[in-house]
Amino acid sequence: MRKIIVLLVTFVTLASWAQSEGFNYKFLITDNGNVVTNPVDVKISIKENGNLIWQEEHTGVQPDDNGIATVYVGEGTRTGGSATAFDDIDWSTSKTYDVEIDTGNGYNAMVADAPFKFVPKAKFAQSADFNTLQNKPVLFYVIGGTDYPTDIDQAVYRTGQVKIGSDGSSFSKLFVHEDEQSMAIHSQLDITDNNSKTGIYSELTGSGDGYQKAFGSYITAGGSYTQVNVWNENNSANSGTHLGTYNRLKGTGTGFQVGVMNEIFNANDNYQFAIYNSITNDGNGEHYGTINVLGGAGSAVHVGVFSQLNGSGSGDKYGEYILIPTTAGGTHYGLYVDVAQDSGYAAYFTGNVKVVKKLTSLFSGNADLKPFAYGSVLANGTTETTNSTDGFSVTHNGTGQYTVSLSPSPGSAGAYLVTATLENNTDFGLIRVVRNDDNFVVYTVNTTGQAADMNFTFVVYKK
Repeated sequence: MRKIIVLLVTFVTLASWAQSEGFNYKFLITDNGNVVTNPVDVKISIKENGNLIWQEEHTGVQPDDNGIATVYVGEGTRTGGSATAFDDIDWSTSKTYDVEIDTGNGYNAMVADAPFKFVPKAKFAQSADFNTLQNKPVLFYVIGGTDYPTDIDQAVYRTGQVKIGSDGSSFSKLFVHEDEQSMAIHSQLDITDNNSKTGIYSELTGSGDGYQKAFGSYITAGGSYTQVNVWNENNSANSGTHLGTYNRLKGTGTGFQVGVMNEIFNANDNYQFAIYNSITNDGNGEHYGTINVLGGAGSAVHVGVFSQLNGSGSGDKYGEYILIPTTAGGTHYGLYVDVAQDSGYAAYFTGNVKVVKKLTSLFSGNADLKPFAYGSVLANGTTETTNSTDGFSVTHNGTGQYTVSLSPSPGSAGAYLVTATLENNTDFGLIRVVRNDDNFVVYTVNTTGQAADMNFTFVVYKK
């Protein structure tokens, strides 16, 4: 009598065919140790708790030369079961299967009540409701509750950290590490709808006493290229107001309130800028590198811009640096201050102030109000350096005659003014000044009109 043995049974990966979706069932048949290569019929039954859910038949299944045959469960001819189609089977509950094979003498049971393993579970996963799954990872919730997102356009949130690129910062909710791209975070907004838009918005709430930063940037890179903690670039050509950085302080507390605070502690020898603004827009609107509106009602000091330079390097350091190129058209103000209060100050300095070019006023025209040079000259022609500026030298030409040469030159004789006064002399006298190009001559006489060497001071103003 022929003996049929199923030696190898494997379920292969979930697949999709023309009519429905199913999975492979592969088996090996031998007859008294010899492989069977003749066509066979195969019947597969799927049950749940002993109840027949699905039964299908495959006729004329052809084994290969090694006696191995494959049927596609789900593609056979339905012969029974409560499911009217293979796709109607509910794979969320446990199932068993039976296998019967007919080699020509009727069906013989080869496998009975065998449990399904993993492949049907993958079948179930295609249509499973994510919200009803067990042991699922919780990645995000839909904003406003604890439902899981089911649509790509839903707004979501999570309560834990999110790290992209590497396992980095342990004290930030969002950490992005990038080695290849030029930007770690890029914000792009379409403003064609005329609504107010914010690329990055930071809001600090609460009443704690800790150090609070709406935005913090820290650069540790050691390259020689330009390094910028905050870079604002506005290339729009529209006529609206353009603001590089806008800070608004509305707190009513008595604490120290700062719109922008930059601390430079670098020890290198390169230029260091607390604030650098470059506006190249050609729009017709007002352009501000920095605008500060201090509206707080607190009693503490309010500072629009505070710069503290603590660097120990030998490079120049500027709390604020303003550069106006010579090719720029129109009237340009490096710093414009409008004080509406009569008791207010346009500027207040407790240290030295250095002005390289002219100092003018609204009514002085193009004349320079600061001295071009001044000095204290003794009767013998020597200069009291402690009471004099640089930029001039004195020649004692003879009794009562001194030539003061100016360098750099103030220009022609009509381009500057000189005031001279006799000072600290034992006798009274008179003084006269004759201006020349690049120098002026001082004549001193006594009360009798005779030339006499006398001490004098002078001040030069350049128009």
